[in-house]
Amino acid sequence: MDKLAMKHFSRGIILAAAAVSMFYTPLKGANPDSLVVERLAKRLSRASYRPASELVAIAARIQLGTPYVAGLLPKADGEESLMATVSSTDCMLFAETCLDLAVSVKATPMGSPAWPAFMENLGKTRYRAGYPVSFMGRLHYATEWVRNLEALGLGRDLSLELGGVSCSRPFTFMSSHPDLYGMSPEQAVHMRAIEETIEKEPFTYIPKDRIQEISEKILPGDIICFVTSTDGLDISHIAIAFIYDSFQGGNLSSHERVAGFIHASSKARQVVIDPLSIAAYAASRKSCTGIKVIRPN
Repeated sequence: MDKLAMKHFSRGIILAAAAVSMFYTPLKGANPDSLVVERLAKRLSRASYRPASELVAIAARIQLGTPYVAGLLPKADGEESLMATVSSTDCMLFAETCLDLAVSVKATPMGSPAWPAFMENLGKTRYRAGYPVSFMGRLHYATEWVRNLEALGLGRDLSLELGGVSCSRPFTFMSSHPDLYGMSPEQAVHMRAIEETIEKEPFTYIPKDRIQEISEKILPGDIICFVTSTDGLDISHIAIAFIYDSFQGGNLSSHERVAGFIHASSKARQVVIDPLSIAAYAASRKSCTGIKVIRPN
């Protein structure tokens, strides 16, 4: 990105973050997350006629500046309940919130509270169908989360369609590291059974040396999952696609379409527009082997 584009790009981030910090002022005595959801939904409802993917992109932009906090959901040895995480977030929860907001606004009549629909959708997208709200019922692996979205009709994995590959892949990280998740030996055995179920279906992704050539097919609001080479793990990071023009050498007549992304950044400690494109970000991470592209329906 050239200096002129970066200047306008950075100014936009600062202004958006300032607006969001004002936006996140909770009312005394109220549930802060329910208030945030209602305020986000009110802003999003102005564009409710747009496709779901565009609503997801807007939902991502209006959450710029939201604080990044790791470990918001309980471990296996904690008490699980259906809880919203919109006042603070991590990369997975951020993508989840953007999608659930978009779906909820689409289903909620103008002027009606969005919170009930949001929480209902949150339960459907965060937990395995037919399982209770619990650590073991939660969709921990992004691959299973994506497959659940497809089963619900809320998204479509475009990885193969965009020129990706299909392969078998082991899912063993959680059952191999039970202490990281507070799992008992019995829970680890249960988790291994879940992992074996995930392994039965082929894993699809776009290798990182092909990302640049398919970038023009990525649309605003697409959910981008960065694939990792870590043994037994599938995805290391999740983001929302953000498309912008990069003006070359400050020349407004010479510009390039860039497939960038918005994400909850552990480095920036908040939701930001990353200065790198999706392709550049993947190339800069040695452990990243490619991406999955999911388009909200």
